[in-house]
Amino acid sequence: MSVHELESLVKKLTKISLINFAIYTLIAIIIGGDAVNGYAKDGHYFLRLGGYINEVGYSLFLYSKIHTYILITNYALLFLLIIYYYIVKGNKNSSAKSNRLTDKAKYSHKKR
Repeated sequence: MSVHELESLVKKLTKISLINFAIYTLIAIIIGGDAVNGYAKDGHYFLRLGGYINEVGYSLFLYSKIHTYILITNYALLFLLIIYYYIVKGNKNSSAKSNRLTDKAKYSHKKR
């Protein structure tokens, strides 16, 4: 994968991550919180948002928990991809600098 393709992938995943975060936040506000901050007790399921607790059904609780983990995974993947991009980009830049230095050395010997 070239540096340009990798850069394009980082940009696309960043857009997807931001949209996913906006959707997640909006849904959490609408349904009254998220399951990761909430809890389940005696067959009852609760979402938490700030200091508020909201009882919901199991399917909504499960959806909230899954969406939270997808969001966390999404950002972890984006973080790793950005690190990989800078490693690849750095290696390309250092090899280009190395080639320029080698070329300069070749030309300096010819002029003598």
